[in-house]
Amino acid sequence: MAAVLIRLKLTILRRSLGRDTSRLVSYLIGAIVAAILVVASLPVAVGLRAGSVTDASGAVAAMSTVTLLWMLAPLLMAGVDDTLDAGAFSVLPLGARRLIPGLTLAALVGIPGAVTAAFALEQVLVWSRSVPATLAATAAALLGAATCVVLSRMVTSVIARSLWRRRARFLVTMVLPLIYLAPLVLDQFLERRRSSHGSAAAHHAATVAEWTPFGWAWAVPWEVARGAYADALLHLALATALLLTLVALWERVLDVELTTTAPRQAGTVRVSRAPSRRSRPLTAIARRRLLGWRRDPRLTMQAVSLIAVSVLPVLPALISSGGSHPSGVLPLALSSVMAGVLIANDLAYDGTAWWMQVVAGVPGWVDRAGRALAIGASVLVFDALVSVLQIAVGAHTAWLAVSGPLVGALLISLGLGAAMGALDPGQATRRGANPFAGNAGGGARGCLTAAVMFVVPAVLVAPVIVGAVLARHSAIAECVVLAAALIWGSGGLGVGIWWGGRRLDRGAPEMLGKLRKFA
Repeated sequence: MAAVLIRLKLTILRRSLGRDTSRLVSYLIGAIVAAILVVASLPVAVGLRAGSVTDASGAVAAMSTVTLLWMLAPLLMAGVDDTLDAGAFSVLPLGARRLIPGLTLAALVGIPGAVTAAFALEQVLVWSRSVPATLAATAAALLGAATCVVLSRMVTSVIARSLWRRRARFLVTMVLPLIYLAPLVLDQFLERRRSSHGSAAAHHAATVAEWTPFGWAWAVPWEVARGAYADALLHLALATALLLTLVALWERVLDVELTTTAPRQAGTVRVSRAPSRRSRPLTAIARRRLLGWRRDPRLTMQAVSLIAVSVLPVLPALISSGGSHPSGVLPLALSSVMAGVLIANDLAYDGTAWWMQVVAGVPGWVDRAGRALAIGASVLVFDALVSVLQIAVGAHTAWLAVSGPLVGALLISLGLGAAMGALDPGQATRRGANPFAGNAGGGARGCLTAAVMFVVPAVLVAPVIVGAVLARHSAIAECVVLAAALIWGSGGLGVGIWWGGRRLDRGAPEMLGKLRKFA
């Protein structure tokens, strides 16, 4: 069964990449970046093997981080590779227990799986100091790689089922940012204990990581190498128990997926007694997009990603520094980048339902402007809340000075996203599918989109940044820079909406053809 599933995934992967040139290019770029990463880490592994056991303990912390990323990355942005959709096997007389070994091995056939397998082999190289340590490292590689895949699949499957219930969706939206915050708090804890000596820092990190579920398997060869065989057996037992528990939970969730369909979203509809008034197309599109934050699990996860990507990386530093950390402006800048990414991918979430706008004769610029209005307003509210949070922790930021560049970057990002979204609908999971599902090349494609959304607005807003720096000692000059940024950014937004609208008007049939894969 495992061989059949692996061949099936390779066949689907080859055909899907052959049909979509942009996905093929993204996949190749991702493969090249992964190869560079693996090759660059090989000399590090060789150096750790030649060093002391204390120096080599950094491998435990590194591989624990890899395991943690397998759980967080799908929830954050990238998604899990859903080439082999478990629901597609529901028509076959196959149970979850027969599918899990094949799905686990097939998950390693891809860029993330290949990189993880390469890192696991390099970890074996690090601990190949003796026969017992080599055998322990080999067992750790098998246990650790399997734990990465099963943990990722189990967590995303459980949360995906919960997101179809409105109350659970609200709870998940509140809890997930706290889960993202946990490793950042741990990093602050390690930072306080970190000494100036690199080996001591690696030893402290490994000491903490080995007693977390993410490091149980990877700590086994380290304990064997330093002669702590009792601790090695304890970590081996804990890692095995963790893997068996995750497999049992995944089997239970997979059995449900094989026998049921995704639950329909149900709820009450409030009927207004006021006279009905027909909404304008622009406000109707904006209102529908705003309601999507709450009603569509896929868009709910976008909101969670906006919070996680923009705020959480710098929140521990802000709190520990009393609000005087210079990275306090970074969340606002990152939210501008996310705004462009959101509107660039927004059309894909409509899928083929977008045909109703086409037959209704809604102009393309109205579509672009409505989506920009909704996403821009949401990001502005988010930025306001972040600013209030920073003031609450005592941040000392020249808000008037930074407002010009930030507003200009937000408007230009929205315009660029409106233009890119009309050229290509972006990436989205199918309605009713796992909100965390991805596809081959989707992660690399998303990274490329984010890079464009970061570089292009940064270049276009550079004159505003220069003006803000020169005017930092005069409030009047700062107000002039802010007004200039509004005019400059509004021009970029207008050009993006105009060009994107023309593109949609001229290529609506072609765009509907691209949207078929999201139906």
